[in-house]
Amino acid sequence: MEAAVAILCQDERVFESMIQAGTPCPIDGKIGKEAKALWSKYDHERPDYDTYVKRMKERKEKEEKIAEEAALAEKKRIEEEIKMTEELEKIDKEQAVEDLKNLKKVR
Repeated sequence: MEAAVAILCQDERVFESMIQAGTPCPIDGKIGKEAKALWSKYDHERPDYDTYVKRMKERKEKEEKIAEEAALAEKKRIEEEIKMTEELEKIDKEQAVEDLKNLKKVR
């Protein structure tokens, strides 16, 4: 049975389908988790290597874009937080001055 699956796995579509199903194709007589580890180690031996490399490159670019957007959003959030803190500190100082004036009037 494993030999038949190994032959079928030479087709890129079958190989990818097996990976997507969570049952990687056999490699060097290994199946299951051991096969998955070997395919990760020797990914250049995959029948769908060119497609795989292209997909990984696209994913990396997408992840970098997402990380960049998250960093920009965080930077904006921090800038807004700093601005808000400065405004609140200004209000606190003005209130303190006002309280001193009122205290002087009372005396």
